[in-house]
Amino acid sequence: MKKRKVVTLLLGSAILLSPTNVFALSTDQIIPLVVFDTAQLQEKSFEPANTNTGAKLSAALTPHWTAKTTVTYNSGATSVSDSFTDSSKRTRLTIDRIYAKVKLYEDGGHIGSAEDDQSNLSHAGAQFGSGASASNTEAYGAHKFEHAGFQSWYPETFDT
Repeated sequence: MKKRKVVTLLLGSAILLSPTNVFALSTDQIIPLVVFDTAQLQEKSFEPANTNTGAKLSAALTPHWTAKTTVTYNSGATSVSDSFTDSSKRTRLTIDRIYAKVKLYEDGGHIGSAEDDQSNLSHAGAQFGSGASASNTEAYGAHKFEHAGFQSWYPETFDT
């Protein structure tokens, strides 16, 4: 009887102490529900894992998400988030939430920012400024991709 109480206590403790932001597809693989990507790159892409084991989702459907930030002397700073049905990027995929924000810095000072937050669309884009005026110009992008049954992806992008 004493062994059973110890085992129950240990199992209960393990369940309470386990992280709530991961999903186990099997005993060998743990998949985070949210993926943060902070590498300073201009463009990124991601194919989220399906987190819905009782999936009504098509097994063939694997969204392909892209995030990009650019800064130019002609058009200022732009951040774009796009959702597609696959890596060919031929067909757009509407998702629950798609978000893009751009922040513009010149000579180390924050000049301004813009954002676009959309629901049930496949594109979000934000643009700030009409052109970069300094040679030391940086643009930072923040993006969010959320769709039921898949990992969420929050990448950051960067351009000079």
